Amino acid sequence: GAIKQFDDFLARTIEAIKLSDSWKAGNDLIFVVYDEGQDGGPGKAVKFDGGHTPFAVMGAGVHVATYEETTNHYNLLATWYAGFQLGTPPNKAATADPITQIWGTGC
Repeated sequence: GAIKQFDDFLARTIEAIKLSDSWKAGNDLIFVVYDEGQDGGPGKAVKFDGGHTPFAVMGAGVHVATYEETTNHYNLLATWYAGFQLGTPPNKAATADPITQIWGTGC
């Protein structure tokens, strides 16, 4: 079904990225983000800002760990902006706490 199709897509895509010269040089990060829960089912969100956003990050600059705090897409966007020093993120991400502990010494 759809889950196997997505798993196959990820396997192909991640493998292609990891074979690239850029990845081998340690210049890339891979983020795999699952949609956050809405406590109402598909198309029936009861919380506008969502809930926990499970994600995986791979790359040379990542501190490998499991993070227990509840996050949403705003926290993740704030994390990208902080990690790549992009300035202030837009909208609600501007006041969201970045997940700064994911960055290792390479970032």
